Amino acid sequence: MSDGNKNRSYKVFESLYYRLLNHYGHTLKTRHQSHIIKEIKDKIIKLIDSTVISLCLSLFDWVTFRMKIHTILEDALALPCLINITQGNVADSKGLSEPVFDKGTIVVEDRAHLIINRDTHKS
Repeated sequence: MSDGNKNRSYKVFESLYYRLLNHYGHTLKTRHQSHIIKEIKDKIIKLIDSTVISLCLSLFDWVTFRMKIHTILEDALALPCLINITQGNVADSKGLSEPVFDKGTIVVEDRAHLIINRDTHKS
C-alpha cells in the first residue's frame, strides 16, 4: 500500500477527509464536550494557527528542508476544517488564502496572522 501511496495524488486523501468531515460533522459537534462560556454559547469558533515541521529530505523531495502546516480548527468539531501545507518559509499570514467565515464567527488567531494590507485598510 505504501508503494501505491508514493504515486497517489494527495487529492484522494483530501477528498476523503472532507467527505468524512461533511458526513460525520454534525455527530461530532453534538458529542464534543467542552467548557461552554455562555456569552459565546451559540457562536461558531474557529482557531487559526501554523506550525513548522522538519522532514526527511529523502522521503519528501518537494520540500527544501521544512514544511509549514497552516490550520483552521473548528472548536465544536475539535478537528481541522481546513489545512494547507507550504514550504517552511511561507509567512503565517500568507499560508491560508483569505478564508471567508460566516457572520458571527469568532476567529482566534495569534498576531502572526494579523498582517493588514496598509493600502486597503486606512485608519
